[in-house]
Amino acid sequence: DDQLVGIGPVGLLTDPAGTPLPVIEQRYQRGEVLADVRLSDGQVATVRLPEQIPDATLTLSLDPAGCVLVPR
Repeated sequence: DDQLVGIGPVGLLTDPAGTPLPVIEQRYQRGEVLADVRLSDGQVATVRLPEQIPDATLTLSLDPAGCVLVPR
């Protein structure tokens, strides 16, 4: 298939069995922390967290309910 995965605002979840991704930036917004991570293809994605993390990496997996497949 020639499709792309679109990751929505809740499409990435913390998961110890997931893929470790580098954290680029963390910032507070409306009572939660938004952490920007660099995906394996170089794009940046944002993950919502309850609090800041001290680590330079975040281990994440995709939540299919928060993603969509789109034709390329």
